[in-house]
Amino acid sequence: MTMPPLLPHLHPDGRWRWVATGAAGGLGLALAQAPVAWWPAAPLGLAVLAGIVLRAPGRSQALAGGIAFGVGAWLPVLGWLYSGIEPDHAAWFAYGAPTLVIAAFAAGPAACSLVAHTLHARPALTACLLLPALWAGTEWLRQLGSFRFPWAPLGHTQVEAPLAGLAPLIGGLGVGLLTVALGGAIALICLGGCRTRKAAALSLLAILAAAELAARIEWTRPAGAPLRAALMQGGYAGSEKFDSDGVVSALQRYAEFTLHSRARVAILPETALPLLEHELPPGYLDVVERRAREQNRDVLLGLFRRTEDDPRRHHNSARIVGASGAQTYDKTILLPFGETIPAAAILRPLFERIARVPMLDAVPGSRLQPAPVLGGIRIGLRLCFEDLFGDAAREASAAAGYLVVLSNDSWDGSDLPMHQHLPAAQMRALEAAKPLLRVANTGWTASIRADGRIDAVVPPHQPAVLETTLQPRIGITPYVRHGDAIPLGLAALAFSASLSALPGARHGRARDARSAA
Repeated sequence: MTMPPLLPHLHPDGRWRWVATGAAGGLGLALAQAPVAWWPAAPLGLAVLAGIVLRAPGRSQALAGGIAFGVGAWLPVLGWLYSGIEPDHAAWFAYGAPTLVIAAFAAGPAACSLVAHTLHARPALTACLLLPALWAGTEWLRQLGSFRFPWAPLGHTQVEAPLAGLAPLIGGLGVGLLTVALGGAIALICLGGCRTRKAAALSLLAILAAAELAARIEWTRPAGAPLRAALMQGGYAGSEKFDSDGVVSALQRYAEFTLHSRARVAILPETALPLLEHELPPGYLDVVERRAREQNRDVLLGLFRRTEDDPRRHHNSARIVGASGAQTYDKTILLPFGETIPAAAILRPLFERIARVPMLDAVPGSRLQPAPVLGGIRIGLRLCFEDLFGDAAREASAAAGYLVVLSNDSWDGSDLPMHQHLPAAQMRALEAAKPLLRVANTGWTASIRADGRIDAVVPPHQPAVLETTLQPRIGITPYVRHGDAIPLGLAALAFSASLSALPGARHGRARDARSAA
């Protein structure tokens, strides 16, 4: 069915019109990301991308619109990568590297637009099945490889939206897939004929109804008594954290906090003690541990420790001391160019000329580490970058009574990473249906409920203690049990359904039927 030109500005063949339209849609999508965090902007912006796919007269226009959409969506979100760099003689690399990252992110919508337009399935299937499947595939690919950086995925824009109710079932990746499907349905309502509009409206309502029903399911149940916790936000900027004055101040501030806290659990941020363990003042940890044991408390803190194989290298670690016994967790997923350098033989000389990153060359911990016990309860513990990987956290989340994230979001020159990282913790709480405590150096430090809602938070950029009470929970959600296999399976089904309806596939089935006859 030929769709009437209800949006005439999408009809002309001029490539720049498609570029302008794509850029506008991408900028709209960017408004769904923190700190603005207006979640309706995500499906509305994606409706523009779906409109480009459906109405572009040729591949070049679809590609141009997709590229512009990607740049419009990701340049405002990842622009903070340009801040904090200190170029010396390699300015081209200092500014070229962030540009390449943004270009790689923008390539996702561009590829989705081109492929969806080229396959030329039916409009309804293209907008509501094919485009969401392709989008989910590009987001999943960002989790792979040495350069993996799955920052600000689409699903995280919906942590306080109706679709969040489906996170325990399909995870953040699946929520992102359905967000694209909602955008496709909106595009069909605007661009389609009467029957198409009705079908799209029914699809949109069905998705929202399913989310509402899922949100009413109690995936986990309370277990044991409520737990009192105190979260310490140090408030040290990245520029001062590792200098001598900052180190001395941090050691004093955190020692005072841990020694005087009366909460059952006291938690410090990632790398709160910005030294290797053997460089700490003699007896520092012993005093903290002894006081915690005497008061039947636990203290969780972040530090660096030398690897057993090579004393010149280190782990980014979390240490628990106190009534639950001494335990150590080593970070398993390291931030590229923040804790480790991919392709170091080639990139290290260039990187060291544009940025000064303390404690580089970390070594990832074992994937087989036991889940720590904190406050007498097993926890799912993640350090900073790790909480962007929902599938990797599943095993620890399954046995945990609550989740803990230690972070260090003090990026010199921009607060955007701090704001954009908080929704990741909300999504992990939603996926596991368990409460989560997030403790960050400069912010955001927050207590998050099992439904992903923020229960309490302290202002960023200042020393503060957040005292909160949480209710541990037991149970395993479908997503924790099966992980990204669920959303990837949905994407594969959607993609297959789209391909089966292609003109060539339909003609092929007709020929087979005639041959059989």
